[in-house]
Amino acid sequence: MAIIRLCGAFLMMAVSGLAISGSDAAPLDGMNRVGKGQMNWLWLELYHASLYTVDGRYQAGRYPQALEIQYSRDIKAKELLDATGSEWQKQGLNESQVKVFLAKLAPLWVDVKRGDTLLLVASDENHGEFFYNGQSLGGVVDTGLMQVFLGIWLRDDTSEPSLRAQLLGETSCDC
Repeated sequence: MAIIRLCGAFLMMAVSGLAISGSDAAPLDGMNRVGKGQMNWLWLELYHASLYTVDGRYQAGRYPQALEIQYSRDIKAKELLDATGSEWQKQGLNESQVKVFLAKLAPLWVDVKRGDTLLLVASDENHGEFFYNGQSLGGVVDTGLMQVFLGIWLRDDTSEPSLRAQLLGETSCDC
């Protein structure tokens, strides 16, 4: 029985591409917040976001990184996926690459309600794990996916430069 559990644990590590420890460590254990920001659309508050790294400083291309989003509104998974795809198109990803990446995310994502939290812990630019209210939604492995996902918030040409500045700790947020 222990061998079956061990094989199952090894398979989970291979599928997710993430290191799994023997403890019940929280996904953000060992990580420090870089910055926190708030996303609004017109007059509506959509979410609060926090960026984490091991040393609490952001450097592009250095992993692990984690992005935590706490929602202020109910949003359907399809709306989240559509918004993600739209942001990737703004970044210049071609339509076929957007479809491939969205297909990787679609089975994992859920409808969110006010107060819910989604967390991405990216171990490198190709491997990450999503969490919903602290529970794993599953891992994703795809070349460059974590980099382009985090790029929605962290690229120099993000559509939300003030939120980027808050996440990077360059400006503060009263949130």
